[in-house]
Amino acid sequence: MKNTPILLSLVAIPFLIGCGGGSATTSSALQTAKLTGTVPGTKIEAFCDNGVQKEIKSIHDGTDKHPFTLEIPKDTDCRIVMTTNEDDAQNVVITHLKFEDSKGNQSIIINISDDEVDIGHIPLPMSTENIDDANNDHVKDTPLIVNLASSSINAVVRDNDYLDDDNDDIINPYEDDDGDQIPNYKDTDYYGGDYKGSKGSDDKGSRGSKGSYDDKGSKGSYDDKGSKGSYDDKGSKGSDDKGSHGSKGSYDNYNNNYNNNYNNNNYTPIMLPKAYTPDPGRLLGSQCAQCHGTNGISVNKWDSIAGEDKLHEEMFEEGFGHIMTAQAKGYTPHEINLMETWLQTLKYKD
Repeated sequence: MKNTPILLSLVAIPFLIGCGGGSATTSSALQTAKLTGTVPGTKIEAFCDNGVQKEIKSIHDGTDKHPFTLEIPKDTDCRIVMTTNEDDAQNVVITHLKFEDSKGNQSIIINISDDEVDIGHIPLPMSTENIDDANNDHVKDTPLIVNLASSSINAVVRDNDYLDDDNDDIINPYEDDDGDQIPNYKDTDYYGGDYKGSKGSDDKGSRGSKGSYDDKGSKGSYDDKGSKGSYDDKGSKGSDDKGSHGSKGSYDNYNNNYNNNYNNNNYTPIMLPKAYTPDPGRLLGSQCAQCHGTNGISVNKWDSIAGEDKLHEEMFEEGFGHIMTAQAKGYTPHEINLMETWLQTLKYKD
């Protein structure tokens, strides 16, 4: 398959805080659809546009056609990946499905409008000896075509898919961007590296590539201001030769600017209203202030979101594994719409 840079930091997801988390008082129940069928003993995964990722295993019933039922969000674009011999590192085979619907459309993205759809038996390959796998990462380079009989499941054709940056029908988590024959999803020596060409080499700070530790395994020492920006020469993450984690952004400059503004009273006091009617969009969006500033006006190197009118697109545009995609998993589409409506009432000030 084609090797192209992507943004992926799955390992960091459990530690992310900030904009995530929704309110049960304004949420609507997520409607799901059941995707059923049979496979020859398989792990089945779904990667969906609303940030939902599902994983199940088929039921071993003593036959060569194991039944499965995968619940995925209804009326939501999803991609399906199936893995055979998932517990056997030598013989594992990862296969993407490409669906052809009743209208003749073909795509790795499906959208189900009915409560349940049966896609029949999926004849997945059980050995790497019989698949196209140019870089030997156990990921089949071309998807398996599945014909859909039901009109309630559609193949969604897109010019660009944020989960398939190079449009080769292999989603980003299962690419092998560093060519070490390990898919990005499982590659512990590559996660958080220089995906998409050094994320934040501009104002937001550069992550750089992870690289390896030196003989001492030392991360180096922080500078006298406690900055995480750079490590000394003893830290393998700070060495260009060994692959650097790079700067996470100029924390020192941010702290200095913040302190100067605060000390010079260069800020706008917030007057609390005497009477207040709770706005569900504002309540949900209050978490965003931790990064994007009060009322959506940033005072740091994160972008301002006041006036944002495409919040759903913004939250998912960076793709699977990005910090905003992770945060978006904490909200329903309805809650994201509420936050967007509130943000549109805010005026952005340069």
